[in-house]
Amino acid sequence: MADHVLLLRATTTPSAVWNAAAVTATLCRTTTWRVTRHRTPAYDHRTHRLFEYWYTVILAAALLTL
Repeated sequence: MADHVLLLRATTTPSAVWNAAAVTATLCRTTTWRVTRHRTPAYDHRTHRLFEYWYTVILAAALLTL
């Protein structure tokens, strides 16, 4: 976690990167909650879509960081 914070602090656009990190954390927590709580095909589909969004935000945050 400390590595992540240090990398975020070293970026040239800190607000965009911190926002991307916040969105990533929110999507991760939401996905975790959905996986542990719901067990229907519709929820599985939506959860998989949230995971895809999470992955996209991770890539965007990496691009912003670099």
